[in-house]
Amino acid sequence: MSVTIKDIASRTGVSMATVSRVINNSGYVSSEKRKLVEEAIAEFNFVPSAMAKGLSRQNSNMVGALIPEIDNPFFSGVIHGITEVCDKKNLNLILCSTNESPEREQRFVRALREQRICGLIVASSVEEAYQNTDYAEIFQNMDCPVVLIDRNILWSDLDGVFTEDAGAMTELVSCLLNEGHRHIEYLAGSLNAGSGKKRLQGFYQAFSDHGVPCQESWIHPSPYSSTEGYRIVQEILSGPRAQWPSAIVTSNNRLSMGALKSLSEHQLQIPDDIAFGGYDQLEIMEFLSGNLTLLEKDNAEIGRLAMQMLYERMNETAASHRRSVIVHPHLVIRGSEKFPKNREQQA
Repeated sequence: MSVTIKDIASRTGVSMATVSRVINNSGYVSSEKRKLVEEAIAEFNFVPSAMAKGLSRQNSNMVGALIPEIDNPFFSGVIHGITEVCDKKNLNLILCSTNESPEREQRFVRALREQRICGLIVASSVEEAYQNTDYAEIFQNMDCPVVLIDRNILWSDLDGVFTEDAGAMTELVSCLLNEGHRHIEYLAGSLNAGSGKKRLQGFYQAFSDHGVPCQESWIHPSPYSSTEGYRIVQEILSGPRAQWPSAIVTSNNRLSMGALKSLSEHQLQIPDDIAFGGYDQLEIMEFLSGNLTLLEKDNAEIGRLAMQMLYERMNETAASHRRSVIVHPHLVIRGSEKFPKNREQQA
């Protein structure tokens, strides 16, 4: 009985697509899996058929992307950058929106495996606090290279493009402290997420650097949503005006939108009545208030960097060690950081 590509896959514990990539010497296969397959081929004296050789070519120009929120301006910008590189490289993109659902994410992973994609870009839907080695192995053991965007996967050695969160937040809050602010309330987002933790560290670091005390009650963790941003600022402004902060800082664009809505409903002017600083740009902010001081980054460039990194892995032109690119947001000062004219400045 002749040996088939399925027999080789069963013997080595890898997929048929991986065996086919080794046979055709195309696409990405880890050195460990390649060695297993080559040893099995030699042991069985396996001679691949033309059909087996063609297996890896089917859908070989397809890459997948798992994105948590396609309607989030950050991720829509990232997608734009990914598609730019895909178009140049004649690759087709299968875009999957997980809606921050780990269950949807795993369903899409299974579907993409069946499509025999040649590469995968992932912005994880599982916050770092809930990750474990089993989760990391799902992506570590994919039969194609995987590149992470924005969100790390612990216990993995996958390539990725990330943002310098802590230092950027320190720069923003330092800007406010230099303007004389001493009471700054922070919409921190999720502290189960790696980025949320780092941005909070940066917030505290700015106070420490300036020798200014920071009260824990000024920190407001929450899910990243405009609804939460609105709710938190409504609560802050429900107290006596004398106890209001002189500035509000948000840790992402969703929270910024909700915070700005609340400030508008209270007819508070930025920065005359209250100062504001936010993380991430949002186009609609230009229509709500054109003077917002924000930490901004080129979201499309993040997508381009990730897709180029993936393409190099797919073609085995990248270094063997893990590659991590850190994108540094830049602080755009537009005036909203100023100490309010209608408030008494603290010493």
